[in-house]
Amino acid sequence: MFYQVIFATAFLVSFASGAAIDGDEKMSCPDCKTLAFTVGSLAVSEGGLNGSYSLVRDPVCKSAPKELECEKNLPAFWNILGSWIFNPLEGWYSDQYFCEDVCTSESENEVASGISCRTCESRLYGNTAFMADQEILTEM
Repeated sequence: MFYQVIFATAFLVSFASGAAIDGDEKMSCPDCKTLAFTVGSLAVSEGGLNGSYSLVRDPVCKSAPKELECEKNLPAFWNILGSWIFNPLEGWYSDQYFCEDVCTSESENEVASGISCRTCESRLYGNTAFMADQEILTEM
C-alpha cells in the first residue's frame, strides 16, 4: 500500500507538471527536487507512515524479544523513526540524496521541463528498491 500511494502520487505530480506520458528524457534538477519533496512529504504523512509501518511491523516484531512488547510499542516508535527517516528536507527522499546524480552545479539553474511517467517511475522504483535490498540492509 505504501509504495502504491507513492507511485500514484508521483504520477499525479508528473501529470500536473505538464509532463509527457511517455519518453525517456533526462529529468531536470528542479523536476527532481519537486518530486523528492512531494514524495517525502507523502511518506511522512499519516497515511505514509501507516503504510510503511505495515511493511516493517511483522519482520521487526517477529525478531524482537517478547519483553519489548513490540506490537504495543512499535507504532509510537515507528512514527518518530519513520518521520526522521523519510523527512523531505533531510531524510531518504531529501533532494540532496534523491537527486544527487541529477543536480550538479551546472544543472542547478535549469528550468523545470516536466517529468515523464517513465522517468519518474524509474527514479522512484530504483530509490525504493535500493532501500529494500536485503544485501544493502545487512551491510548497514
